[in-house]
Parts: sequence; structure tokens; C-alpha cells
Amino acid sequence: MIARAFLALSIAASPALAQRGLTNRDPIPAIPPVTHELPAPPETRTFKVDVVELQRGREVSGNPDFAVDCWGYRYLFSTKENAAAFLADYEKYEVQLGGACAKMGPLSGRGATSIHTVYQGRLYTFASQSCKDGFLKDPEARADRPDPKPESTPESSVRGQQLLDLMLSHMGGPAKVDAVTSLRMEATSREKQGDKDYNRRRTWIASFPDKFRRDDDWDDFKYAMVVTPEFGVMAYSKVEEMHPQQRLALSRGLYHLPAVIARLRTRDDFLAVAAGPVTINGTKGETLTVWFDSTATTLAIDPANGKVLAAMYRDRGKGGAIGAIEMRYTDQRDVNGVTLPAAAEAWFNSERWTGGDFKPDVVAIGDVNADLFVKPTPKE
Repeated sequence: MIARAFLALSIAASPALAQRGLTNRDPIPAIPPVTHELPAPPETRTFKVDVVELQRGREVSGNPDFAVDCWGYRYLFSTKENAAAFLADYEKYEVQLGGACAKMGPLSGRGATSIHTVYQGRLYTFASQSCKDGFLKDPEARADRPDPKPESTPESSVRGQQLLDLMLSHMGGPAKVDAVTSLRMEATSREKQGDKDYNRRRTWIASFPDKFRRDDDWDDFKYAMVVTPEFGVMAYSKVEEMHPQQRLALSRGLYHLPAVIARLRTRDDFLAVAAGPVTINGTKGETLTVWFDSTATTLAIDPANGKVLAAMYRDRGKGGAIGAIEMRYTDQRDVNGVTLPAAAEAWFNSERWTGGDFKPDVVAIGDVNADLFVKPTPKE
């Protein structure tokens, strides 16, 4: 919506854009506006088929005279009217997930513009035909979407706040939680990719309230994703802008953590609702569903002491499919006076999922360098 507002201002201020700029003599309109300094999309990121016609069930070639740049992609349209329709409601027509392969998820590699499908009125691309075939076998298990707000009653809201207060008390109290400026967790593993074994190290970092980062090191190969209010990028041998859907996907990976939930509970959009009883590994608890930034997480809380027993949410899990994930916490750590859930066993769609177990080697607070959230620059 922000990008659309900027676009409206640009159209009003620019005669070329006011005329849609859709001839080979005028500048190509861009979303975000050209002031965002996105590079011109390469040939591999050009949709040569008219995506507005795709929504109508027809595959029609686009014309380079009618082009729009949008979040790193160039879209060609068969008519000026279709290009105008895209400009008026680009979120309806643009490729989803920032162009990432829809089978593998928003944080995966890009799909090919020539391998696409429209599902429930949204355009998706795929890294290969086999990825497309896998998506079409069960689209609901691959289609990322925001979580709905939880329903509430006055009673469930009151009990939800009580459970949240119990969790905060177990962690060390609101004052200690609110004093946490950052959270860093690191986990190492030995993994096989193809014929080679790798030492893999993944690091999750939250710098509160709104900066998030994930690093993946595979021996000497380093891959980072960084999100701040000002930018979102994927940085490896080059630096690429992240689409808002990709930025949210990265943030959601941290939003499900109890420590992050506790720290962000003062957000204006934060909701906390009691959701009924539950039993986790023989311990009776109560569930607390929290929601913010279109992300829902249900925490199982021990009402006797406020300890977090589990976190449950919908996300990508085994095989990259979307389903019900349950992280049952097996360890608590005191980190500078703050008690944090620190290790968990994973279940996916009610089945044990050892590949999703969470066993960090490092859990630290307040030690994150601000330089980690400076926008990386491409290597020369």
C-alpha cells in the first residue's frame, strides 16, 4: 500500500506518468518509483506474456512499447489499457513471492518467468517444470498467505493478557524483557548436499523493534538476508532487493519465537487471545494465540508457572510444504537474567519431524553490532 501511495504521488507530479508513459518515447513507469534506485530488470526477469491477460485465462504476448517495471521485474503488455490496469492495481497482477519459486517458498531462488501459473487469481513462477508440477499437485500446501486475526471475546482477551503476563513473569518480568535490545541465536549442523558434506551454520538475529537478519554459512559460502524499515536485501555474491512479501517471510521466521513475541507485545497491532486447554508431553497447559504483522502463533503456557511448553503455527516445514508446525520446548536458558525457551523438538502435521528440531549452540542478548544492519553493497 505504501508503494501504491508513492506511485499515486508520482503520477500526479509527472506529466509522463500522468499519461502512463507507455510508449517507447517516454520513461518506463516503475513500482516503487524510480527514486527507489532499483536497477533495470535483466532479460531473465522480463514477463513477455501479458500478465493481465493471464488473469483472464489467455496467454497473449506483450509489446515492449507497453512496459512497466515492478519490484525488479519488467512486465510487457499487449495493450496500453492492460498496462494501465496493472499500474492501477499492480498487487493483483504482479508475480508473487518476489519472483521466488512458489514450490520452494519466498526465500528460495527465483523462478523462471516462462514457467508460471495463476492460482486463485495470483501469478506464481517456478524454478523448473517439476517444481510447477509439484505445486499443482497440492497448491494449498505451497501457497503462502497471511494469517487471519484470531477471533476473541471479552473473556478470552482478559485471559489472554493474564497468560501473557504469566509468561513475562517466568522470563524475568516485563522490565527485564523490555531491556533486551537484541536476540542472537546460532546453530551448527553437518549436512549433505549432493555428493558433498558441508558444515552449516545458521544465525538468527533480531535487533528490536524492527530489524531482522538470517545468515547461512555453508563452509566458505555465505548467504545473508537483512530486513529493516528502510530496506530488505539478500546478500551473497551479489546483493538483491527483497520484495515486501519476502521481507515478511524472513521476519515471520523470528516472529514465532516466544522471546520475540514477548519483546514485541507493545506493537499497536498486537493481539493476545486465550484459546483453550492443551496437553504437551503430559503437562496440562493453556493456549495463548498472539497475532501481529499478519502472523499468528499459538503458545502453550503452563498456568502454574508461565513456562512456555510449545509454539504452534502454520509455516513451511518438511519438504518445503506449508502445514501445522509444533515446536515443543525441551530446554530453558537463563541469559543475563532473562529465562528463554532455547531448544525444541519439531512436529509437522502431527508427525515427528527431526529435521525441524531447534538446537542452538548460542543464545545471546544485547551483543549485536549495528553494522549488521547497514545495507550491504555489491562486490566489485
